[in-house]
Amino acid sequence: MTSAFTLLGATAALAFNISGTVVNNTGKSGRIYITALQGDQGPGVSISSAGSFTITGVPSGNYTLQAFVDTQGNGVRHANDPAGSLPVSVSSSDVTGQSITVTTPATVNAVAPQIIVYRGNGGNFVMWDGAKDSNGRPIADKYRVSWSASNGGAVIGTKDIPSGDNNFFAHSGGLSTYWYKVEAIVGVTSAASGWTSVTTTSGVTVTGTVNLTGITATGPLLVAR
Repeated sequence: MTSAFTLLGATAALAFNISGTVVNNTGKSGRIYITALQGDQGPGVSISSAGSFTITGVPSGNYTLQAFVDTQGNGVRHANDPAGSLPVSVSSSDVTGQSITVTTPATVNAVAPQIIVYRGNGGNFVMWDGAKDSNGRPIADKYRVSWSASNGGAVIGTKDIPSGDNNFFAHSGGLSTYWYKVEAIVGVTSAASGWTSVTTTSGVTVTGTVNLTGITATGPLLVAR
C-alpha cells in the first residue's frame, strides 16, 4: 500500500501546467480550443474567446501547442478555421508566458457532395460524402439540404446541417416523390450537388422495438443500418 501511494505521488509530481494567451485578430469568433499535442493527442483546454489559458496536468516532454477557433460551434476543427501553433518543451517546472496567434488559413474551396436519398418509415434519409482536406478536416462550414416536388423545381424547404462527423439528414414527413440537393457552404460561397430523387428499395423488411431507459424522447427517432 505504501509503495502504491509513493508511486502515485511521484507520478503526480511530474505533471506541470502550460499557460499563456491566445491572440485572435481574424474577425472570426467562436470558442477557442488549445491542445498540447504529442502526435495527434494530448491534454488541452478551451476558452470562450481570445485571452488567457492554462493547461494542467502536462507530463514532461516536447509538445506542439495548437489552438483553433471553433467557428461552427460544434467542437470540430474545420479546414477554414483560424488556427495557430508553437513548439513548447516541459521539463521540471510550469511553462508560462506562451503566446499563440491564430490566423486565417488559405481558403479551401467547397466541394460539391455526392448524395443519395433512401425512403424510410414516415420520411426520407438524405446522405452525402463530406469532403475533407489533406489533414482530414471537414472543408464545408455547413451543409444546406433543400427539397422540391420536382427535379429542379421550386424549393419547398431547407435545413442547415453543421459540418462534422455526421453527414446525413433525416427528413421526417418527407414524401417519396420529393427531390433533394445538398450544398456545401464555405463562407459566402457554395458548391451544390445535382437534384436527386428518393431511392426506393425492395427486399427483406426488418422490424423491431426500441426501448428508451432513463430518457424522454422529444423528437423523431432515427434508426439506420
